[in-house]
Order: sequence, then C-alpha cells, then structure tokens
Amino acid sequence: MDPILGLHGSQWGWIALWLALGVLIGLWMGFSRGRPLQGALLGAPLGPLAFFALRGLQSNLLECLACSRSIQRTARRCKHCGADIDQARKQTARQRSKQQSMR
Repeated sequence: MDPILGLHGSQWGWIALWLALGVLIGLWMGFSRGRPLQGALLGAPLGPLAFFALRGLQSNLLECLACSRSIQRTARRCKHCGADIDQARKQTARQRSKQQSMR
C-alpha cells in the first residue's frame, strides 16, 4: 500500500493502463489533426475518454485544392505540388460563384 495516496499495487496497474490508453488514443487523434503532442497531453489524464474529448480538436491541416494532399493550414504553397494556395482558393471561389449564377 502506498503511504501517500493509499493505493494498492493493483490499483497502480489500472492507473498506468488508463494513462497508457489515453496517451495512445491522444497520439492517434492528434496525428490525424497535425497536433500529436497536444493530443498526447490531453489524452493522458483523460484516458479512453480522450477519444470523445479530442474529436472537437481543430485540425491544423487542410487539403490542397490542386493535388488533394494534406498541408499545414498556414502554408502558402503546397509542399507536394507547389501550387499557390491563395490563388487556388480564389479560383475555386470564382468557380463556385459562376456555378451559382448559372442556376
């Protein structure tokens, strides 16, 4: 028995399992959003509940409009195809407005 917290040996095992599952789930959710460290840090204390808590974590990635691959939200050029992100956004906005005016 732990003299400080009053926990038995088996209870420490459950706490370790809870933390490990939380970190793994947090890393998995964080990697999918481009924020693995934030996911692991939030996942550790939350354990398996991290899955539900991290679902609302905003992604740091977006899809390139030219090649459809994942890039950082703050990127100005796609690291995969070299497309200018701002120019691609303007072109798609124009295309959408043309399609709406044709309806």
